[in-house]
Amino acid sequence: MCLILQRWLGILRDKLGVWNSSMILKKILFRVDAGDQVGLGHYYRSLNLALTLKERGHEIVFVHLPSAFWDNLKEFPFKHCVLSFESAEYEMVSICLKEKIDIFYADGIIPFTSQFIHEVKKKAKVVFYQNLSGSKHLANVFILPSIHQDDVFWRAFDGSGTTIYRGLQYFTFNREIEKYTPKNFTLRSNLEKIAVIAGGSDPGNVLLTLYEMLDEELLQKASFTFFYGNDYLHEEKIPVRLKKNTSFQQYKIRKILSHDVLIAAFGVSAYEFMYLGMPVIGLGHQEANADALKVVARKTGAIYDLGAIDHIQKETFNKTISSLLQDKDKLEDISQKAKQLLDIRGVYRVADILENL
Repeated sequence: MCLILQRWLGILRDKLGVWNSSMILKKILFRVDAGDQVGLGHYYRSLNLALTLKERGHEIVFVHLPSAFWDNLKEFPFKHCVLSFESAEYEMVSICLKEKIDIFYADGIIPFTSQFIHEVKKKAKVVFYQNLSGSKHLANVFILPSIHQDDVFWRAFDGSGTTIYRGLQYFTFNREIEKYTPKNFTLRSNLEKIAVIAGGSDPGNVLLTLYEMLDEELLQKASFTFFYGNDYLHEEKIPVRLKKNTSFQQYKIRKILSHDVLIAAFGVSAYEFMYLGMPVIGLGHQEANADALKVVARKTGAIYDLGAIDHIQKETFNKTISSLLQDKDKLEDISQKAKQLLDIRGVYRVADILENL
């Protein structure tokens, strides 16, 4: 009982932060685009961070470009402003001044002009989270929750004065992930249930590409459930008559966890299920994404690298998946290494960084 109490006290302390009577509460502007051609991982992890900061007493405002996702979003817990594509930077500067923002926080690969950053810095600190654009070195603080960038990437920061935090310890999750405890997945004698995910909007329709690759021999050994996000762009292309042992369902974490193995486009969701101990077979939905997966798989052994979706041949895909389903020791090893690699406290570490600026 004491150990359980200590664990929950630790989580509570992380959520609320270490109280300091001299700490000044801050107003933070989040720039987070989501939906259409932008994945939803940025939104869900930023929402978790914003809620954590709100629980600590800070005030949060969101700004974003228009999208169907934002249009259909209900009961969003923060004030948010829709930017125009033509004058987004001008509008953000105006909002920073009007709202008296202390910190400008941007999550996503969003290029900003040096003029815009210069104007914001007159009144606020600028923090970039995983902003891999050419303007990355313009921020006061740059946070990168990954391990695959080489020395060339970091040269852009030479002489910039930017404070850098990097590593998977700064990885932030969808808050719903915190409801689940990482498991020791018991791999049954027959691995029969395979889940497939490809992000919220899945612009390249990875789900349907993988579905079409499945051959009859593999489908006699296992069933495949393709989980599509709320903002899936290709729902109308899902076949009316599906192959044997296949189905398409809306993305639900609990349902995905009921499967034996996960095939995932490499990104935020893949990391979330790695944290939960699920054996993940990753693939890259674009070249840069595939390169990152290759490095992470080689360095950690915590995910299997299937390669770039554009380079995966049907025959190779079916043989590889079939072979992996027979190699239970390998999948168990992947699961164990993933759980050792990640924890749930990244959102609190990032909150601490913002709080102490």
